[in-house]
Amino acid sequence: MTPPENASFQKRFKKWHWALIIFVALAVIGQLTGGNSKSSSSSSTSTSASSSSKSVDIMTKKSCRDWYEVISEGAKGIQTDGELRAGMQKVYDVARYSEDLDIADAATRQLAAVTAGDTSAFETAATDFGNACKAHGQ
Repeated sequence: MTPPENASFQKRFKKWHWALIIFVALAVIGQLTGGNSKSSSSSSTSTSASSSSKSVDIMTKKSCRDWYEVISEGAKGIQTDGELRAGMQKVYDVARYSEDLDIADAATRQLAAVTAGDTSAFETAATDFGNACKAHGQ
């Protein structure tokens, strides 16, 4: 016996049909609103990672890394004045593009002091550069 053509809409659908329709509707709504827990947790992780990346300028990071290498070699006492100047030139070449003005300023003063042979000015500029690197988390 087949159901009559004019049978009500509800009688033709069984409970599992309704459950399937509700499930699909919720899945579609979840995708449109971003309610998927995996995507929202990875999205928040990537947002926090990108915001922390943005807080540290890549040029600051690189120049601080180069500076630490040059200073550690100088502390060993194995650098000549020419090698120290070349190292500070390398630091300056990166730091001058930094968005952090204190990094660029201290790198410029370091290079000028090394070039002029002014050890007290270099010491002040190097201290300022180191403090700026620490202030920016490097």
